[in-house]
Amino acid sequence: MKKLITAFFVMLSSTAFAGGSGVVMEYSHENGDGKDAGKNSNAVSIAPYFKFGDNWTADVKLDTSRDTGQTAGKNKEIKDSIMGRIRKDYKITNDIKVGLRLGVGERFTQKADYAFYTIEPMAFYYITPDWNLNVLYRYRNAFDTANNYQTDTWKLGTSYKVTPNDELGVKFSTKYGDSESKGVEFTYSRGF
Repeated sequence: MKKLITAFFVMLSSTAFAGGSGVVMEYSHENGDGKDAGKNSNAVSIAPYFKFGDNWTADVKLDTSRDTGQTAGKNKEIKDSIMGRIRKDYKITNDIKVGLRLGVGERFTQKADYAFYTIEPMAFYYITPDWNLNVLYRYRNAFDTANNYQTDTWKLGTSYKVTPNDELGVKFSTKYGDSESKGVEFTYSRGF
């Protein structure tokens, strides 16, 4: 795993100035659903990205989350993760774009640290050049499935370019698998 992450960072550093860069910041809130009813959580993340080549983007996403409430009078644990991702976009028409993002990362908790991967197909429909509707599906699982980290997540959202370098977005999500929830995610993206 360490070799894979090192190779990813080498690739990022070699392409950093090839096609632009920026950062995406997200805040999300999830309400537990089904078997996880009452288990709510908040998360924040930051993902510096680099664009290069023919519609390729690479990023490193740093994420931290905590379930709301307390256990035995103490706040619940903070869970962190770091993930390297690579994405390829394809323009279908002037109004439709699709993409595929693959990621590999490490999850850090008080109980265990473990490696995981994600597969994320996505589609965008542009109402105007600055405003789009988007749908994303994410499959996530730990390489060691005993860690109970397998989820399927659907996100439906919209984003709007406020300026050529600033974009705001909101997504609504449904997650099921080893954990179940419904949530909302707010995104701010800044290009450099």
